Amino acid sequence: MLRRDVLKTIGLAAGSIALGREALAAGDDLSVAITLEGKTLIFSAAAGKDLGDYKSPRFVQRCIRTDHPDSALSVFFRPDRDSDRIEIVVELGRMWGKANENAKHLGAYRAVIRKGSREVATVNVPRHWWFSRWRWQSAPRPIIVKGEDLIKAKLVPPYAASAAVAADAPEAAAKAVYKQPMDSAGLQVGVGSTGERNEIGPVTEFQADYLITGRDSSLAALRAQAEAAASMPMHVRDEQTHAPVDFFKYPKLDWYYEDSGKPWVKGSEAIRDGKGDITCEWSLSASHDPALNYVPFLLTGDPYHLEELQFQGNRTLGATNYHRSGSGLQIVYPGQTRSFAWSMRTMFQLAAVTPEQTPSWLKPRAYWRRIVSDNLTWFTKTYVNNPSPACSVFAAATRLDEVAPWQEEFLAFCLGWGVMLGFEDWRKAFRWKLNSTLARTNGKSGWPRQWCTPYFMEIAKVEPSDSLHAEGSPPDIWLTSWKDAWARYRSDPNSKVTEPFPDTTSWAQDSSRHYLLYTRGVLALATQLGVTEAREPFAFVNAMAKDKSMDYKWAVASA
Repeated sequence: MLRRDVLKTIGLAAGSIALGREALAAGDDLSVAITLEGKTLIFSAAAGKDLGDYKSPRFVQRCIRTDHPDSALSVFFRPDRDSDRIEIVVELGRMWGKANENAKHLGAYRAVIRKGSREVATVNVPRHWWFSRWRWQSAPRPIIVKGEDLIKAKLVPPYAASAAVAADAPEAAAKAVYKQPMDSAGLQVGVGSTGERNEIGPVTEFQADYLITGRDSSLAALRAQAEAAASMPMHVRDEQTHAPVDFFKYPKLDWYYEDSGKPWVKGSEAIRDGKGDITCEWSLSASHDPALNYVPFLLTGDPYHLEELQFQGNRTLGATNYHRSGSGLQIVYPGQTRSFAWSMRTMFQLAAVTPEQTPSWLKPRAYWRRIVSDNLTWFTKTYVNNPSPACSVFAAATRLDEVAPWQEEFLAFCLGWGVMLGFEDWRKAFRWKLNSTLARTNGKSGWPRQWCTPYFMEIAKVEPSDSLHAEGSPPDIWLTSWKDAWARYRSDPNSKVTEPFPDTTSWAQDSSRHYLLYTRGVLALATQLGVTEAREPFAFVNAMAKDKSMDYKWAVASA
């Protein structure tokens, strides 16, 4: 199935989605009664504001917002106009004024959903984090495309069963259950915690397994974790426009944990107890940002998942304005190479699949494409066209003081995926970034390819003065060849290099298998993108990986 056909099926072909202003009908008799701290708040669709319809070939979904003067809760009524499906979304948070100054999490409450006088559902909410949300739906949106169709349409990486022969069914699928609002569905709530885990990668392990095998348990798990993304305190909606906040309108806005933005929005991390400790169990991090809603959106066409993806994209900007303010561009956080990688993954996805026209409660495609363009401008100037050896020899980005090749692979892969999604203007940046992977795997640079993905490596004689910008350090501090970089790495006792290697073809690196899989995945993707120089290095690395167990999310086929 071609990409055009998949997008048409989902409802994203040109002209398939537009604002809807039909006569009010479906859902006007819906209401929600929320009982909290001994008080009952009534939210009625009939008294709400119609924010426009989301139209797809399979359904037309309304969106009616209702607020209450005594609460920072908002209820969105989202019934289908052409079926009896009902969706209720409950969000907590305000960006502006006293409501934001008085930001607080909520304790347990009960929400009773009614259609007319009939009680439809009762939802018990154990707590509600500031800028988090939950939904109740009378029926989930059905799966409308197959995983193999998404792969053929190049909307997801080129996964293949042939590359996944050594992969096992993901563990912990039974724990990935969304039981109630604010549940984590098995996700790590300390998102910044270190270590490999199922949800970190181009897609999650459950998503990749389903795309390749169609396994029902992984489908259930990926859908549960997509719902759990709503529990993350990242849903910053501008109550003046009803859409996720616009960073081009407020270029220096942020919700950093302390007052720094212009304007500064009080977010979840700013809500502290008497000891100064953060009171929300979730701690978010761009460096470990999981991809929870892109694949579910493609599989179902459910705009709730697209909306989640938009909130996630904005969160990568709003966490801090430090680098955005300095560059004058809306760049994602570059403080770690992996943070830039995963954030660009999300931005490419949004710029590729967001409709050109959206109802008022979503940002249109042009918004996300402008962000992608800003990042290309910054990345090209800062790294791709930089004559410093840090960039011209080592193709290092974004961190130059602690070059982590395994994170460099994340970035190379995400830039390549961006090209695959149609962002041809990023091809030069991808090809430049790939130079690092090729130098570590082609056997010609002076770096041994049997040790292709070290945890850290040094490309400078002394620690750079600036961790991100090569020109911020004296030009003579940089090493000038991969051979010199290997000599420096090998001489460090902490590297634990034992030479000679046992043979000339086996992986000699004493590290987790995952590092080798990252490199293999990048080279496989490069061959799919027509990089001839990647073919022989891929064959070599693939041979080294043959005796390693595979992860589905890195089981990329070569061309």
